[in-house]
Amino acid sequence: MQLLSLASWLLTRRLRHSWLLLAVTSFGILASVTIMSTGALYSRALGEAGLRHTLASFRPEVLNAQVTAQNRPLGRSDYLTLHNLVQESAEERLGELLRGTERIGTILSNLPMLHTLATSDPSARPFFLTGFTDHTSLVQGRWPKIWDSKSQGEVETVISVGTSRQLGFGVGDQITLVPFPGSSERLLFDVVGIAEPIDSYEEYWMGSPTYFDIITVGTVGESMVVPLFVNEEDFFGALATRYPMLGGNFGFNLFLDPSYLTAENANGVKRQVLGLETDLNKRYPRTLVVSRLGRTVDEFNRSLTLARIPLLLYLSLVVVVVLYFLVLIAGFLGRSQAEETSLLRSRGASAPQVTGVLTLAEGVVALVAMAGGPFLAWIIVKSLLLDSIDPASNSETPIPLGLAADMFLMGALGGVIALLTLVAASVGRARLGALESLLSRARPPTVSFVHRYHLDILLVLVVVVIWYQVGVREGFVAREQESQGLHVDPTLVLGPMIGLFAAAILLLRGFPWLVRVLSWVGTRVGPAWFHYALLKLSRDPIPHGSLVIILMLAAALGVFGATFQSSLSQSQGDQARYRVGGEMVVRGSGLPPDAPMILEKIPGVSAVSPVLRDSVTTVDGRLGDRVQLLAVDSRTVEESSWFRKDFFAGGLREVGKLLRPRNIPVSLAGTGIPLPEDTVSLGVWVDSSELSGLDITAGMIMRVRIMAGAGHYRTISMGNVLQPFDPDIAGAEEANGRWRLFTGEFPSTEARGSFPLELVSVYFTSGAIQFPEGALRLDDITAFAPSTGPDGLIVEGFEGGAAWVPLANQGQTADMVLQSTASARSGGASLQFSWQAPISNDPRGIHLPPGPFPVPAIGGPNFQVGQLVRVKLGSLAVPVQVVGLLDHFPTLYPGRDPFLLVDLANYREYVLRLPAGALEGPGEMWLSLLPNADRQGIIDQIRDLIPGLISIRDREDVALVSAKNPLTGGGWDGLTALSMGAIGITVLLALSVHALVSVSMGRIDLSVIQVLGFSRLDLFLSLATERLIVAVLAIAAGSAMGYWPGLEILELVDLTPRGDAPVPPLVPSVNRWLMAGALSGLLAASVLSVGFATLAALRLKPSEVLRGGA
Repeated sequence: MQLLSLASWLLTRRLRHSWLLLAVTSFGILASVTIMSTGALYSRALGEAGLRHTLASFRPEVLNAQVTAQNRPLGRSDYLTLHNLVQESAEERLGELLRGTERIGTILSNLPMLHTLATSDPSARPFFLTGFTDHTSLVQGRWPKIWDSKSQGEVETVISVGTSRQLGFGVGDQITLVPFPGSSERLLFDVVGIAEPIDSYEEYWMGSPTYFDIITVGTVGESMVVPLFVNEEDFFGALATRYPMLGGNFGFNLFLDPSYLTAENANGVKRQVLGLETDLNKRYPRTLVVSRLGRTVDEFNRSLTLARIPLLLYLSLVVVVVLYFLVLIAGFLGRSQAEETSLLRSRGASAPQVTGVLTLAEGVVALVAMAGGPFLAWIIVKSLLLDSIDPASNSETPIPLGLAADMFLMGALGGVIALLTLVAASVGRARLGALESLLSRARPPTVSFVHRYHLDILLVLVVVVIWYQVGVREGFVAREQESQGLHVDPTLVLGPMIGLFAAAILLLRGFPWLVRVLSWVGTRVGPAWFHYALLKLSRDPIPHGSLVIILMLAAALGVFGATFQSSLSQSQGDQARYRVGGEMVVRGSGLPPDAPMILEKIPGVSAVSPVLRDSVTTVDGRLGDRVQLLAVDSRTVEESSWFRKDFFAGGLREVGKLLRPRNIPVSLAGTGIPLPEDTVSLGVWVDSSELSGLDITAGMIMRVRIMAGAGHYRTISMGNVLQPFDPDIAGAEEANGRWRLFTGEFPSTEARGSFPLELVSVYFTSGAIQFPEGALRLDDITAFAPSTGPDGLIVEGFEGGAAWVPLANQGQTADMVLQSTASARSGGASLQFSWQAPISNDPRGIHLPPGPFPVPAIGGPNFQVGQLVRVKLGSLAVPVQVVGLLDHFPTLYPGRDPFLLVDLANYREYVLRLPAGALEGPGEMWLSLLPNADRQGIIDQIRDLIPGLISIRDREDVALVSAKNPLTGGGWDGLTALSMGAIGITVLLALSVHALVSVSMGRIDLSVIQVLGFSRLDLFLSLATERLIVAVLAIAAGSAMGYWPGLEILELVDLTPRGDAPVPPLVPSVNRWLMAGALSGLLAASVLSVGFATLAALRLKPSEVLRGGA
């Protein structure tokens, strides 16, 4: 009781005499507690908002669950048992998460169809789907009626519009199926309706309304499967009862409610979905439960882990500033209470007792702050910060933010750390006696405790060790097994905080030397007030150095805060733009050939760039290496594609010039050997004498490829060049017996396309054996037409005027083509084609490239400029010459596969000139839109003009959604601004307290200079110089520390959900307004401290101060 009374008396006396400094200290303690609690609350709010954003990033049907029981009997009893098990397990496992269920059943086998107009072999697959009639509309007819089991008649069915159009079935027609191969039984269906989806993108269809589409089987569409909708009762009554041995697949579409998920129960829901499959497989093996929900929860957990890294890092830096503020205030208190401390020590009090007396009030404040700080943090987050988090979610309910233990634990931790900081700072001054106190005032130390014992060097070594560990791990996370996700090491996350503090203290080591140099200069130039300010700085640099540290830390934090949030948010937007590519991208396997022309006519579309994407294999390099080949329209891709300046010097314009060094005319006329328009057959004179000595009975077939004016190509067989001479087959033979004419008939005018006609390639094949090394000579291409007469017309320029090149093969040795003057049928030379690698069934020959040869390409970082790469194309190869290197191009990821970028027109025309040249049409269209275009209207028009399953992505919409992701910096402006405000108040208090304490401690010096003649202006200028020099140096150094090292930290925390580096890499983005506000606020606080110091100095009465002494 006596101890409590003593503590109460000491606390009352402390409050009466030092209430102002105690209030400032209380602010620091409360700030530490509140910031730590805010971090816990904000992290929880980010988790909830991030989960909502993650779920909203996917279409609802992707998150739903599809249960499929494969190869089950068609009997109703077995199905009902399965249905009951699924329903019970789903309700037990999913509970409120389950919104509804739809059932689906299909016949396991495809039943052959008879009497159809299809050229292939169609078959049918009857199915039922509950809710089908509610989500489709009848174009013709009616819905099926229940099958009459007594009459055993036909089963009524509804088909799709596509089936009706392709197979010619209409309402009233009958479809005949064969239930078993070779069976004489027939299963009859009456078509009573033709339907189409009301909305094919509706959640009901689970992302794939294939129930309407004819399914093509095989690579060339040799057969098709036709879906036939029947009632669920008919499926079991008419089909299962009569043919139970057919078997079937049964499915259950489970529609889940994503709004039920929270950050707290997400992992539990994931386990329940996985457990559903386990429950079903105990009774029905091979039952699958497909849902992306589990994977989505895993991605969210990884993203949340990564999001907490910059949050913890940033808040730790804020807390460091607040704790250093407490140390600074404790130092100021020590100076102001030096007399009280020395008096207690002289009266016999021990150092622990003095420490307890000095920190008694702070302990009480810490207890109060730990009790009330979490509630203050909850009010701040609830009223100020929560609204700044704006996830891309359709949920209208506010983000829940209740009271939890984590906020109180983190607040208690912040309070304990703050109190321990004050106790540690008080221990040093509690040890000073009366003599030591007077000596420290008479001769202030010029070297701080940290520098005296080289603790700053120790901190630097700690930072080096931590940074080495970060470098080894390539970041702050450890990549563990896929099931365990990512692990964050808190000690590594605290590394930047320690590093920033160590850098500030290390720079402070040079501060006394700097002020000494300035003092030496100031004593030789400038007025007296300037001399006095610099001499005061050099005489007692430690207090001013303490201000340098807090200003440096605050400036560094302000610059880092203005950089990290905007950089992370912009990086997410850039990654989204990189994934999409074009300003608006239309993608689908069934895009019509005239899709570019259709899209260009839509109002608001300024350009359309077709894109062909293919995964190819290269001949050169390791066997089986896959390369991503992207063929783009180099003339229009600049308008439609997103591209960043750091990807390639010169931008997309320079990329287009490299890919298309010369224009390829649209008509391509003149790129081959012109032939008369009325040509009906073509002849080629061949000298095969070099092969005559080979004992070969197999033939070598020669073919030529003709291009029509419209870009259509036809292949014409010219016969076996090794066939024994027969005048009725070979035509004429020269006198020397070496040259023979081989001819081929042209197709009809309708089949070969429009005029003019041009010869573009000649090639040879042998299917039986491999021909060894050899050569063939070609001469006098002869065109036969009604206008040329029976002898034909020899086409000029075949041997010497055209740039013939050999077809690229997949062997190690390239073929050769050259002009041979040694042997010619007529004129001075013939064309000799020779080979060293054996010829077999793979076409080998010569051709005229339509453009630059080899095909120019820009390669990824895996290639080298000038490298020749042969891309496999069937049994041939496309030679590609790397003319430039590109680190990144939208939609291409060099970390996954190497990539090559080519011009679409040049690549397509080159491939079409090859033997059996065929190339799929572009599967993507990248659109460029006018600035004020109606983007949603354009999307609607695209869906109307190009029916079918296509995807349309608006690049800026995707980027906007990604930039708003709360887990990657979106919506962190509120936290940043609040932190900057707290730091600003902290710095202002520190500068103000320092100003008042320094005036109080130096009142004798200030009184003396006033007596010696300093005017009020001189006094103001002296105080302003003293503080503004400190402020300018500290803010400049802090800004540099916050920006450049901050960039390195940003690159380490900006990771994908899998913990990989982002593509494209992060480009720093500075919120200039926030940075300018933070630095201006620090400068304004420094100016205000000058004003406080000036007012305090002017209130001194020199006569009373000098009369009273110290």
